[in-house]
Amino acid sequence: MIRETVTSFDPGWGELIDLDVLDSGDWAGVFRDGPNLFVRTATSKSVAPDGIRFPIIRCLEPGRIALVDTRTLEGRTNAWLLCPQRNEIVEFFAGDGIQDVLAKSDTIVVT
Repeated sequence: MIRETVTSFDPGWGELIDLDVLDSGDWAGVFRDGPNLFVRTATSKSVAPDGIRFPIIRCLEPGRIALVDTRTLEGRTNAWLLCPQRNEIVEFFAGDGIQDVLAKSDTIVVT
């Protein structure tokens, strides 16, 4: 069964760059407001890590997000696991020239 939910984003949040939604309806998005990127959920807003140029965001589970920059420079971290509610960040290198990111609560696949 397909469930339909309408969510309106405030134009003041900036340009929507990427968005992901879980079956539960929980969502996370990356917004650009001027030179800054922000990660937003229905209940939180946080500044994205510095230097991200081409972001992909994926919901792992409610309150847990994967954020990946598809391009990076040698040796630069370009992937983060975020828990905005707890202000937790884990960072790692995911590779360069990333095409897509698939995610579930316990798995992240980078192509």
